Amino acid sequence: MNDSCKYFFNKSMELLHRKSFDTYRVNLHNPYTIFVELNKSIEKYNKKRIKNFDPTITSIVQEATGFLQNCYLDCVFSFGTFGRKQAVTILDNTTKSDKDGKKNRTLSLLCKSIEVENKEFKKNLFVKIKSLLVTDDKANFEQIDLYTSWLVTQLIHQGYSRKFILDRIRKSKTFLDNNSTIEIVFSKLNTVFDNNRDDYEAIFKIKPNSADTLLIASNQINELDAFPKEFENKRYISERFKEISEGEKYLSVIINSLDFWSALRTTYLLVTETVEINCLHDIDNKITLDKQALIIHCSSRSYRMESIEENLDGFYDYQESDFVRFVENFKALNGRSNVAYEKIRSAIRFYKLGNDSQEIEHKILNYWIGFEQLFSAIDTEEDSINRMKSFFIAINAVYYWQRRTTYLLNRAGVNYSFENFTNSQLPVDPHPNPQIQHRLEKYVVLLNDKKELRGSIEKHIKRLNQHLTRIYRVRNELVHEGRTSVDLFLIAGHLRHYLLFSIEQITNELIENQTLGCLDDVFVYFENILERIKDANNIKEIFEIKKYTGYME
Repeated sequence: MNDSCKYFFNKSMELLHRKSFDTYRVNLHNPYTIFVELNKSIEKYNKKRIKNFDPTITSIVQEATGFLQNCYLDCVFSFGTFGRKQAVTILDNTTKSDKDGKKNRTLSLLCKSIEVENKEFKKNLFVKIKSLLVTDDKANFEQIDLYTSWLVTQLIHQGYSRKFILDRIRKSKTFLDNNSTIEIVFSKLNTVFDNNRDDYEAIFKIKPNSADTLLIASNQINELDAFPKEFENKRYISERFKEISEGEKYLSVIINSLDFWSALRTTYLLVTETVEINCLHDIDNKITLDKQALIIHCSSRSYRMESIEENLDGFYDYQESDFVRFVENFKALNGRSNVAYEKIRSAIRFYKLGNDSQEIEHKILNYWIGFEQLFSAIDTEEDSINRMKSFFIAINAVYYWQRRTTYLLNRAGVNYSFENFTNSQLPVDPHPNPQIQHRLEKYVVLLNDKKELRGSIEKHIKRLNQHLTRIYRVRNELVHEGRTSVDLFLIAGHLRHYLLFSIEQITNELIENQTLGCLDDVFVYFENILERIKDANNIKEIFEIKKYTGYME
Protein backbone atom coordinates (compact mmCIF):
# COMPACT_ATOMS: atom_id res chain seq x y z
CA MET A 1 0.00 0.00 0.00
CA ASN A 2 1.48 3.35 -1.04
CA ASP A 3 1.68 6.42 1.23
CA SER A 4 -1.27 8.18 -0.40
CA CYS A 5 -3.50 5.16 0.30
CA LYS A 6 -2.30 5.06 3.90
CA TYR A 7 -3.13 8.75 4.17
CA PHE A 8 -6.65 8.23 2.80
CA PHE A 9 -7.50 5.34 5.11
CA ASN A 10 -6.01 6.99 8.21
CA LYS A 11 -7.87 10.21 7.44
CA SER A 12 -11.16 8.37 6.89
CA MET A 13 -10.90 6.49 10.17
CA GLU A 14 -9.91 9.61 12.09
CA LEU A 15 -12.94 11.47 10.68
CA LEU A 16 -15.24 8.69 11.91
CA HIS A 17 -13.60 7.97 15.27
CA ARG A 18 -15.66 9.43 18.10
CA LYS A 19 -12.53 10.19 20.16
CA SER A 20 -10.75 12.23 17.49
CA PHE A 21 -10.02 15.87 18.29
CA ASP A 22 -13.05 17.93 17.22
CA THR A 23 -11.15 19.74 14.43
CA TYR A 24 -10.45 16.37 12.79
CA ARG A 25 -13.84 14.70 13.20
CA VAL A 26 -16.31 14.61 10.31
CA ASN A 27 -17.76 18.01 9.44
CA LEU A 28 -21.45 18.76 9.27
CA HIS A 29 -21.07 20.34 5.82
CA ASN A 30 -19.20 20.21 2.53
CA PRO A 31 -19.66 22.49 -0.53
CA TYR A 32 -22.85 20.61 -1.54
CA THR A 33 -24.62 20.21 1.80
CA ILE A 34 -24.06 23.81 2.89
CA PHE A 35 -26.20 25.01 -0.05
CA VAL A 36 -28.90 22.46 0.84
CA GLU A 37 -29.07 23.94 4.35
CA LEU A 38 -28.95 27.49 3.01
CA ASN A 39 -31.89 26.87 0.68
CA LYS A 40 -34.00 25.30 3.44
CA SER A 41 -33.20 28.19 5.76
CA ILE A 42 -34.19 30.80 3.16
CA GLU A 43 -37.50 28.99 2.68
CA LYS A 44 -38.12 29.05 6.43
CA TYR A 45 -37.18 32.74 6.61
CA ASN A 46 -39.60 33.59 3.79
CA LYS A 47 -42.34 31.68 5.65
CA LYS A 48 -41.52 33.62 8.88
CA ARG A 49 -40.34 30.44 10.62
CA ILE A 50 -36.91 32.03 11.01
CA LYS A 51 -37.20 35.54 12.45
CA ASN A 52 -33.75 37.02 11.96
CA PHE A 53 -31.90 36.99 8.65
CA ASP A 54 -28.77 38.13 10.46
CA PRO A 55 -27.03 36.18 11.92
CA THR A 56 -29.14 33.05 11.24
CA ILE A 57 -28.91 33.14 7.43
CA THR A 58 -25.80 35.28 7.03
CA SER A 59 -23.83 32.79 9.15
CA ILE A 60 -24.65 30.01 6.66
CA VAL A 61 -23.79 32.37 3.79
CA GLN A 62 -20.35 32.95 5.32
CA GLU A 63 -19.74 29.19 5.51
CA ALA A 64 -20.82 28.75 1.89
CA THR A 65 -18.53 31.57 0.78
CA GLY A 66 -15.61 29.87 2.51
CA PHE A 67 -16.20 26.68 0.54
CA LEU A 68 -16.40 28.57 -2.77
CA GLN A 69 -13.04 30.18 -2.12
CA ASN A 70 -11.29 26.80 -1.88
CA CYS A 71 -8.76 26.36 -4.68
CA TYR A 72 -9.45 22.61 -5.02
CA LEU A 73 -13.20 22.97 -5.58
CA ASP A 74 -13.35 23.22 -9.39
CA CYS A 75 -12.01 19.69 -9.90
CA VAL A 76 -15.10 18.09 -8.33
CA PHE A 77 -17.83 20.74 -8.33
CA SER A 78 -20.09 22.50 -10.83
CA PHE A 79 -21.91 25.83 -10.60
CA GLY A 80 -24.32 25.18 -13.46
CA THR A 81 -26.15 28.35 -14.43
CA PHE A 82 -23.79 30.41 -12.28
CA GLY A 83 -20.03 30.68 -12.50
CA ARG A 84 -17.92 30.57 -9.34
CA LYS A 85 -17.22 34.31 -9.45
CA GLN A 86 -20.90 35.12 -9.89
CA ALA A 87 -21.85 32.75 -7.05
CA VAL A 88 -19.40 34.46 -4.71
CA THR A 89 -20.76 37.88 -5.73
CA ILE A 90 -24.34 36.78 -5.01
CA LEU A 91 -23.32 35.52 -1.57
CA ASP A 92 -21.33 38.70 -0.85
CA ASN A 93 -24.33 40.85 -1.76
CA THR A 94 -26.62 39.02 0.65
CA THR A 95 -27.73 41.39 3.38
CA LYS A 96 -30.47 41.55 5.97
CA SER A 97 -32.10 44.47 4.12
CA ASP A 98 -34.01 42.95 1.20
CA LYS A 99 -37.48 44.45 1.29
CA ASP A 100 -38.70 43.16 -2.08
CA GLY A 101 -37.14 39.70 -1.64
CA LYS A 102 -35.23 39.85 -4.94
CA LYS A 103 -31.89 38.93 -3.38
CA ASN A 104 -33.47 36.04 -1.51
CA ARG A 105 -34.97 34.67 -4.73
CA THR A 106 -31.61 34.91 -6.50
CA LEU A 107 -29.87 33.20 -3.61
CA SER A 108 -32.52 30.47 -3.57
CA LEU A 109 -32.08 29.86 -7.30
CA LEU A 110 -28.31 29.62 -6.83
CA CYS A 111 -28.82 26.96 -4.13
CA LYS A 112 -31.24 24.96 -6.28
CA SER A 113 -28.92 25.16 -9.28
CA ILE A 114 -25.97 23.88 -7.26
CA GLU A 115 -28.05 20.99 -5.85
CA VAL A 116 -29.20 19.95 -9.35
CA GLU A 117 -25.81 20.32 -11.03
CA ASN A 118 -23.95 18.38 -8.34
CA LYS A 119 -25.96 15.19 -8.06
CA GLU A 120 -22.74 13.38 -9.03
CA PHE A 121 -20.66 15.11 -6.36
CA LYS A 122 -20.05 11.85 -4.48
CA LYS A 123 -18.98 10.07 -7.68
CA ASN A 124 -16.68 12.96 -8.64
CA LEU A 125 -15.00 12.74 -5.25
CA PHE A 126 -14.48 8.99 -5.58
CA VAL A 127 -12.96 9.43 -9.05
CA LYS A 128 -10.64 12.26 -7.99
CA ILE A 129 -9.50 10.54 -4.80
CA LYS A 130 -8.74 7.34 -6.73
CA SER A 131 -6.69 9.33 -9.25
CA LEU A 132 -4.69 11.01 -6.47
CA LEU A 133 -4.02 7.70 -4.74
CA VAL A 134 -2.78 6.10 -7.96
CA THR A 135 -0.47 9.07 -8.59
CA ASP A 136 0.92 8.80 -5.03
CA ASP A 137 2.52 12.23 -4.75
CA LYS A 138 3.13 13.72 -1.31
CA ALA A 139 2.30 17.13 -2.76
CA ASN A 140 -1.32 15.94 -3.14
CA PHE A 141 -1.84 15.11 0.55
CA GLU A 142 -3.79 18.35 1.16
CA GLN A 143 -6.20 17.49 -1.64
CA ILE A 144 -6.63 13.92 -0.40
CA ASP A 145 -7.32 15.28 3.08
CA LEU A 146 -9.94 17.74 1.86
CA TYR A 147 -11.73 15.44 -0.59
CA THR A 148 -11.87 12.60 1.95
CA SER A 149 -13.54 14.92 4.46
CA TRP A 150 -16.06 16.11 1.86
CA LEU A 151 -16.76 12.51 0.79
CA VAL A 152 -17.55 11.23 4.29
CA THR A 153 -19.81 14.23 4.94
CA GLN A 154 -21.62 13.53 1.64
CA LEU A 155 -22.17 9.86 2.49
CA ILE A 156 -23.66 10.78 5.88
CA HIS A 157 -25.83 13.42 4.21
CA GLN A 158 -27.19 10.78 1.83
CA GLY A 159 -28.28 8.63 4.77
CA TYR A 160 -25.47 6.16 5.41
CA SER A 161 -24.58 5.58 9.05
CA ARG A 162 -21.09 6.30 10.33
CA LYS A 163 -20.69 2.68 11.46
CA PHE A 164 -21.48 1.40 7.98
CA ILE A 165 -19.10 3.87 6.30
CA LEU A 166 -16.32 2.95 8.73
CA ASP A 167 -16.99 -0.76 8.23
CA ARG A 168 -16.70 -0.44 4.43
CA ILE A 169 -13.58 1.72 4.66
CA ARG A 170 -11.90 -0.90 6.87
CA LYS A 171 -12.87 -3.71 4.50
CA SER A 172 -11.43 -1.76 1.56
CA LYS A 173 -8.18 -1.30 3.46
CA THR A 174 -8.06 -5.06 4.05
CA PHE A 175 -8.49 -5.69 0.31
CA LEU A 176 -5.54 -3.38 -0.44
CA ASP A 177 -3.45 -5.04 2.26
CA ASN A 178 -4.15 -8.34 0.49
CA ASN A 179 -2.65 -7.03 -2.76
CA SER A 180 -5.81 -5.89 -4.51
CA THR A 181 -5.36 -2.82 -6.77
CA ILE A 182 -6.54 0.72 -6.00
CA GLU A 183 -8.76 0.65 -9.10
CA ILE A 184 -10.53 -2.53 -8.02
CA VAL A 185 -10.92 -1.43 -4.39
CA PHE A 186 -12.39 1.95 -5.30
CA SER A 187 -14.65 0.42 -7.90
CA LYS A 188 -16.09 -1.84 -5.18
CA LEU A 189 -16.30 1.01 -2.70
CA ASN A 190 -18.13 3.22 -5.18
CA THR A 191 -20.53 0.37 -5.97
CA VAL A 192 -21.27 -0.21 -2.27
CA PHE A 193 -22.30 3.41 -1.85
CA ASP A 194 -24.39 3.34 -5.02
CA ASN A 195 -26.61 0.50 -3.87
CA ASN A 196 -30.33 1.07 -3.73
CA ARG A 197 -32.15 1.06 -0.42
CA ASP A 198 -33.27 -2.29 0.93
CA ASP A 199 -35.74 -3.61 3.48
CA TYR A 200 -34.65 -4.08 7.09
CA GLU A 201 -36.63 -5.37 10.05
CA ALA A 202 -35.92 -4.08 13.54
CA ILE A 203 -37.24 -5.97 16.57
CA PHE A 204 -37.59 -4.14 19.88
CA LYS A 205 -38.62 -5.50 23.28
CA ILE A 206 -40.98 -3.35 25.30
CA LYS A 207 -42.59 -3.57 28.72
CA PRO A 208 -45.48 -1.32 29.74
CA ASN A 209 -47.13 -1.47 33.16
CA SER A 210 -50.28 -2.70 31.48
CA ALA A 211 -49.55 -4.71 28.34
CA ASP A 212 -53.22 -4.97 27.46
CA THR A 213 -53.60 -1.23 26.94
CA LEU A 214 -50.53 -0.59 24.76
CA LEU A 215 -51.82 0.96 21.55
CA ILE A 216 -49.57 1.02 18.47
CA ALA A 217 -49.22 4.52 17.04
CA SER A 218 -47.89 3.60 13.57
CA ASN A 219 -49.11 1.27 10.82
CA GLN A 220 -45.46 0.29 10.26
CA ILE A 221 -45.24 -1.35 13.71
CA ASN A 222 -46.47 -4.90 14.33
CA GLU A 223 -46.62 -6.89 17.54
CA LEU A 224 -44.92 -10.31 17.59
CA ASP A 225 -46.24 -13.16 19.68
CA ALA A 226 -42.75 -14.52 20.34
CA PHE A 227 -39.10 -14.10 19.42
CA PRO A 228 -38.51 -15.31 15.81
CA LYS A 229 -37.52 -19.00 15.89
CA GLU A 230 -35.13 -18.43 12.98
CA PHE A 231 -32.81 -16.47 15.30
CA GLU A 232 -33.21 -18.41 18.54
CA ASN A 233 -29.87 -20.19 18.18
CA LYS A 234 -27.94 -17.40 16.50
CA ARG A 235 -24.79 -16.04 18.10
CA TYR A 236 -24.29 -12.53 19.49
CA ILE A 237 -27.96 -12.14 20.43
CA SER A 238 -28.51 -11.57 24.15
CA GLU A 239 -30.15 -14.56 25.83
CA ARG A 240 -32.14 -12.16 27.98
CA PHE A 241 -33.47 -10.49 24.83
CA LYS A 242 -34.69 -13.87 23.51
CA GLU A 243 -36.67 -14.53 26.68
CA ILE A 244 -39.99 -12.82 27.25
CA SER A 245 -41.40 -12.37 30.74
CA GLU A 246 -44.86 -11.37 31.88
CA GLY A 247 -45.98 -8.06 30.44
CA GLU A 248 -43.21 -7.90 27.84
CA LYS A 249 -43.77 -7.99 24.10
CA TYR A 250 -41.86 -7.61 20.86
CA LEU A 251 -42.47 -4.87 18.33
CA SER A 252 -41.38 -5.35 14.71
CA VAL A 253 -40.78 -2.50 12.28
CA ILE A 254 -39.88 -3.02 8.62
CA ILE A 255 -38.27 -0.01 6.97
CA ASN A 256 -36.52 0.77 3.68
CA SER A 257 -33.00 1.93 4.48
CA LEU A 258 -29.36 2.00 3.39
CA ASP A 259 -27.77 -0.05 6.16
CA PHE A 260 -28.40 -1.72 9.53
CA TRP A 261 -27.63 1.29 11.68
CA SER A 262 -29.57 3.79 9.58
CA ALA A 263 -32.52 1.41 9.78
CA LEU A 264 -32.20 1.22 13.57
CA ARG A 265 -32.17 5.01 13.91
CA THR A 266 -35.34 5.39 11.81
CA THR A 267 -37.28 2.54 13.40
CA TYR A 268 -36.33 3.65 16.90
CA LEU A 269 -37.99 7.02 16.24
CA LEU A 270 -41.23 5.24 15.30
CA VAL A 271 -41.18 3.07 18.43
CA THR A 272 -40.45 6.00 20.76
CA GLU A 273 -43.41 7.80 19.20
CA THR A 274 -45.64 4.92 20.31
CA VAL A 275 -44.08 5.02 23.79
CA GLU A 276 -44.72 8.76 24.12
CA ILE A 277 -48.34 8.54 22.95
CA ASN A 278 -49.16 5.69 25.33
CA CYS A 279 -47.81 7.69 28.24
CA LEU A 280 -50.77 10.02 27.66
CA HIS A 281 -53.18 7.15 28.38
CA ASP A 282 -52.19 6.64 31.99
CA ILE A 283 -49.98 8.99 33.98
CA ASP A 284 -48.59 6.01 35.92
CA ASN A 285 -48.01 3.87 32.84
CA LYS A 286 -44.24 3.50 32.86
CA ILE A 287 -43.05 2.00 29.58
CA THR A 288 -39.58 0.49 29.33
CA LEU A 289 -37.68 -0.25 26.12
CA ASP A 290 -34.91 -2.84 26.17
CA LYS A 291 -31.58 -1.14 25.54
CA GLN A 292 -30.84 -3.37 22.53
CA ALA A 293 -32.64 -4.19 19.29
CA LEU A 294 -32.24 -6.89 16.65
CA ILE A 295 -31.91 -5.60 13.08
CA ILE A 296 -32.38 -8.04 10.19
CA HIS A 297 -31.60 -7.54 6.51
CA CYS A 298 -34.81 -8.91 5.01
CA SER A 299 -33.41 -10.47 1.83
CA SER A 300 -30.13 -11.98 3.06
CA ARG A 301 -31.35 -12.64 6.64
CA SER A 302 -28.06 -11.36 8.01
CA TYR A 303 -28.50 -9.54 11.32
CA ARG A 304 -26.98 -7.26 13.93
CA MET A 305 -27.67 -6.88 17.64
CA GLU A 306 -27.16 -3.21 18.49
CA SER A 307 -27.67 -0.75 21.31
CA ILE A 308 -30.63 1.53 20.62
CA GLU A 309 -28.69 4.54 21.96
CA GLU A 310 -25.88 5.86 19.78
CA ASN A 311 -22.68 7.10 21.39
CA LEU A 312 -22.08 10.78 20.83
CA ASP A 313 -18.78 12.08 19.52
CA GLY A 314 -16.37 13.40 22.10
CA PHE A 315 -12.87 12.73 23.35
CA TYR A 316 -12.69 12.32 27.11
CA ASP A 317 -9.12 11.62 28.19
CA TYR A 318 -10.05 11.03 31.82
CA GLN A 319 -7.41 11.94 34.37
CA GLU A 320 -8.26 11.02 37.98
CA SER A 321 -6.04 13.69 39.55
CA ASP A 322 -7.53 16.48 37.44
CA PHE A 323 -11.06 15.32 38.22
CA VAL A 324 -10.27 15.34 41.95
CA ARG A 325 -8.94 18.87 41.50
CA PHE A 326 -12.19 19.92 39.83
CA VAL A 327 -14.33 18.36 42.57
CA GLU A 328 -12.30 20.09 45.31
CA ASN A 329 -12.72 23.41 43.51
CA PHE A 330 -16.45 22.81 43.15
CA LYS A 331 -16.70 22.16 46.90
CA ALA A 332 -14.75 25.34 47.64
CA LEU A 333 -17.13 27.28 45.43
CA ASN A 334 -20.06 26.54 47.76
CA GLY A 335 -20.09 29.40 50.23
CA ARG A 336 -17.67 31.62 48.35
CA SER A 337 -20.00 32.58 45.50
CA ASN A 338 -23.63 31.53 45.79
CA VAL A 339 -24.54 32.77 42.29
CA ALA A 340 -21.64 30.97 40.61
CA TYR A 341 -22.23 27.81 42.65
CA GLU A 342 -25.93 27.67 41.75
CA LYS A 343 -25.25 28.31 38.07
CA ILE A 344 -22.55 25.65 37.84
CA ARG A 345 -24.66 23.25 39.90
CA SER A 346 -27.57 23.82 37.54
CA ALA A 347 -25.34 23.33 34.48
CA ILE A 348 -24.11 20.00 35.90
CA ARG A 349 -27.70 18.91 36.57
CA PHE A 350 -28.76 19.57 32.98
CA TYR A 351 -25.59 17.91 31.69
CA LYS A 352 -26.66 14.76 33.57
CA LEU A 353 -30.24 15.04 32.29
CA GLY A 354 -28.88 15.28 28.76
CA ASN A 355 -26.69 12.21 29.24
CA ASP A 356 -29.59 10.25 30.76
CA SER A 357 -31.97 11.09 27.92
CA GLN A 358 -32.24 8.47 25.19
CA GLU A 359 -33.88 10.73 22.61
CA ILE A 360 -31.34 12.90 20.86
CA GLU A 361 -33.70 15.92 20.87
CA HIS A 362 -33.94 15.74 24.66
CA LYS A 363 -30.16 15.54 24.94
CA ILE A 364 -29.72 18.72 22.91
CA LEU A 365 -32.40 20.67 24.79
CA ASN A 366 -30.97 19.71 28.19
CA TYR A 367 -27.37 20.46 27.18
CA TRP A 368 -28.54 23.81 25.81
CA ILE A 369 -30.39 24.74 29.00
CA GLY A 370 -27.27 23.96 31.04
CA PHE A 371 -25.12 25.96 28.63
CA GLU A 372 -27.52 28.89 28.71
CA GLN A 373 -27.72 28.84 32.53
CA LEU A 374 -23.95 29.02 32.78
CA PHE A 375 -23.45 32.10 30.61
CA SER A 376 -26.69 34.05 31.06
CA ALA A 377 -27.19 37.01 33.38
CA ILE A 378 -30.42 38.64 34.55
CA ASP A 379 -28.91 41.96 35.67
CA THR A 380 -27.68 43.07 32.26
CA GLU A 381 -29.14 44.41 29.04
CA GLU A 382 -26.70 42.35 26.95
CA ASP A 383 -28.21 40.09 24.31
CA SER A 384 -28.11 36.64 25.94
CA ILE A 385 -27.07 34.74 22.80
CA ASN A 386 -24.30 37.17 21.88
CA ARG A 387 -23.13 37.04 25.49
CA MET A 388 -22.97 33.24 25.41
CA LYS A 389 -21.10 33.26 22.11
CA SER A 390 -18.60 35.87 23.17
CA PHE A 391 -17.72 34.33 26.53
CA PHE A 392 -17.68 30.67 25.52
CA ILE A 393 -15.65 31.31 22.37
CA ALA A 394 -13.02 33.12 24.44
CA ILE A 395 -12.68 30.19 26.87
CA ASN A 396 -12.52 27.63 24.08
CA ALA A 397 -10.16 29.57 21.81
CA VAL A 398 -7.70 30.31 24.62
CA TYR A 399 -6.90 26.58 24.81
CA TYR A 400 -7.32 25.72 21.13
CA TRP A 401 -3.68 25.25 20.16
CA GLN A 402 -2.62 23.74 23.47
CA ARG A 403 -5.21 20.97 23.11
CA ARG A 404 -4.63 20.49 19.40
CA THR A 405 -0.86 20.18 19.85
CA THR A 406 -1.25 17.73 22.73
CA TYR A 407 -3.62 15.61 20.61
CA LEU A 408 -1.09 15.37 17.77
CA LEU A 409 1.77 14.47 20.10
CA ASN A 410 -0.35 11.73 21.69
CA ARG A 411 -1.06 10.31 18.24
CA ALA A 412 2.57 10.62 17.14
CA GLY A 413 3.90 8.57 20.07
CA VAL A 414 6.85 8.55 22.43
CA ASN A 415 9.46 9.64 19.86
CA TYR A 416 7.87 13.08 19.59
CA SER A 417 7.60 15.87 22.14
CA PHE A 418 6.75 19.53 22.53
CA GLU A 419 10.43 20.31 21.99
CA ASN A 420 10.11 19.23 18.34
CA PHE A 421 7.86 22.21 17.74
CA THR A 422 9.75 24.75 19.85
CA ASN A 423 13.04 23.74 18.18
CA SER A 424 11.43 23.51 14.71
CA GLN A 425 13.04 20.13 14.26
CA LEU A 426 11.57 16.66 13.74
CA PRO A 427 13.37 13.29 14.02
CA VAL A 428 15.29 12.29 10.89
CA ASP A 429 13.26 9.12 10.36
CA PRO A 430 9.74 9.96 9.19
CA HIS A 431 6.71 8.76 11.12
CA PRO A 432 5.34 5.45 9.73
CA ASN A 433 1.90 7.06 9.39
CA PRO A 434 2.13 9.50 6.42
CA GLN A 435 -0.86 11.46 7.69
CA ILE A 436 0.81 12.06 11.06
CA GLN A 437 4.15 12.91 9.41
CA HIS A 438 2.46 15.41 7.11
CA ARG A 439 0.68 17.04 10.04
CA LEU A 440 3.90 17.18 12.10
CA GLU A 441 5.71 18.91 9.25
CA LYS A 442 2.89 21.45 8.90
CA TYR A 443 2.84 22.13 12.63
CA VAL A 444 6.58 22.74 12.85
CA VAL A 445 6.16 25.62 10.40
CA LEU A 446 2.76 26.89 11.52
CA LEU A 447 3.43 26.89 15.27
CA ASN A 448 6.45 29.12 14.85
CA ASP A 449 4.82 31.66 12.52
CA LYS A 450 3.03 34.50 14.32
CA LYS A 451 0.79 35.39 11.37
CA GLU A 452 -0.22 31.78 10.70
CA LEU A 453 -0.94 31.12 14.38
CA ARG A 454 -3.14 34.20 14.70
CA GLY A 455 -4.94 33.36 11.45
CA SER A 456 -5.71 29.81 12.59
CA ILE A 457 -7.10 31.01 15.93
CA GLU A 458 -9.28 33.62 14.24
CA LYS A 459 -10.51 30.97 11.80
CA HIS A 460 -11.40 28.74 14.75
CA ILE A 461 -13.26 31.62 16.42
CA LYS A 462 -15.25 32.26 13.24
CA ARG A 463 -16.10 28.57 12.93
CA LEU A 464 -17.28 28.44 16.56
CA ASN A 465 -19.45 31.52 16.05
CA GLN A 466 -21.10 29.98 13.00
CA HIS A 467 -21.66 26.67 14.76
CA LEU A 468 -23.19 28.27 17.86
CA THR A 469 -25.54 30.24 15.60
CA ARG A 470 -26.60 26.96 13.98
CA ILE A 471 -27.06 25.22 17.35
CA TYR A 472 -29.29 28.07 18.55
CA ARG A 473 -31.39 27.78 15.38
CA VAL A 474 -31.67 24.00 15.85
CA ARG A 475 -32.72 24.55 19.46
CA ASN A 476 -35.46 26.96 18.31
CA GLU A 477 -36.66 24.52 15.65
CA LEU A 478 -36.91 21.71 18.19
CA VAL A 479 -38.78 23.90 20.68
CA HIS A 480 -41.19 25.49 18.19
CA GLU A 481 -41.54 22.81 15.49
CA GLY A 482 -40.43 19.62 17.21
CA ARG A 483 -38.06 18.70 14.36
CA THR A 484 -35.10 19.86 12.30
CA SER A 485 -33.25 18.69 9.19
CA VAL A 486 -29.77 19.15 10.71
CA ASP A 487 -27.67 16.15 11.85
CA LEU A 488 -28.63 16.13 15.54
CA PHE A 489 -25.97 13.62 16.58
CA LEU A 490 -23.13 15.88 15.46
CA ILE A 491 -24.81 18.88 17.10
CA ALA A 492 -25.38 17.00 20.37
CA GLY A 493 -21.76 15.82 20.52
CA HIS A 494 -20.40 19.33 20.11
CA LEU A 495 -22.87 20.88 22.55
CA ARG A 496 -22.10 18.30 25.23
CA HIS A 497 -18.41 19.08 24.88
CA TYR A 498 -19.02 22.83 25.02
CA LEU A 499 -20.98 22.44 28.26
CA LEU A 500 -18.61 20.07 30.05
CA PHE A 501 -15.51 22.00 28.97
CA SER A 502 -17.04 25.26 30.25
CA ILE A 503 -18.12 23.78 33.59
CA GLU A 504 -14.62 22.50 34.34
CA GLN A 505 -12.62 25.51 33.20
CA ILE A 506 -14.87 28.15 34.80
CA THR A 507 -14.94 26.30 38.15
CA ASN A 508 -11.17 25.85 38.26
CA GLU A 509 -10.39 29.41 37.26
CA LEU A 510 -12.86 30.96 39.69
CA ILE A 511 -11.30 29.16 42.67
CA GLU A 512 -7.61 29.08 41.70
CA ASN A 513 -7.34 32.64 40.39
CA GLN A 514 -7.69 34.87 43.43
CA THR A 515 -8.25 38.02 41.37
CA LEU A 516 -11.58 36.70 40.10
CA GLY A 517 -14.61 37.20 42.32
CA CYS A 518 -17.58 36.31 40.10
CA LEU A 519 -18.49 34.60 36.84
CA ASP A 520 -18.26 37.78 34.78
CA ASP A 521 -14.72 38.28 36.06
CA VAL A 522 -13.86 34.83 34.67
CA PHE A 523 -15.41 35.65 31.30
CA VAL A 524 -13.60 38.99 30.97
CA TYR A 525 -10.35 37.33 32.12
CA PHE A 526 -10.51 34.78 29.30
CA GLU A 527 -11.33 37.49 26.75
CA ASN A 528 -8.16 39.35 27.73
CA ILE A 529 -6.04 36.18 27.78
CA LEU A 530 -7.29 35.40 24.25
CA GLU A 531 -6.01 38.76 22.99
CA ARG A 532 -2.57 37.95 24.40
CA ILE A 533 -2.59 34.53 22.77
CA LYS A 534 -3.59 36.02 19.41
CA ASP A 535 -0.50 38.21 19.65
CA ALA A 536 1.89 35.38 20.58
CA ASN A 537 4.91 34.78 18.34
CA ASN A 538 4.96 30.98 18.61
CA ILE A 539 3.45 27.98 20.37
CA LYS A 540 5.96 28.22 23.23
CA GLU A 541 4.63 31.66 24.12
CA ILE A 542 1.05 30.40 23.99
CA PHE A 543 1.83 27.63 26.50
CA GLU A 544 3.60 30.16 28.72
CA ILE A 545 0.57 32.47 28.67
CA LYS A 546 -1.94 29.72 29.52
CA LYS A 547 -1.19 26.02 29.77
CA TYR A 548 -4.18 23.70 29.40
CA THR A 549 -4.95 21.31 32.23
CA GLY A 550 -8.12 19.31 32.64
CA TYR A 551 -9.59 15.85 32.97
CA MET A 552 -11.14 15.78 29.51
CA GLU A 553 -10.55 17.09 25.98
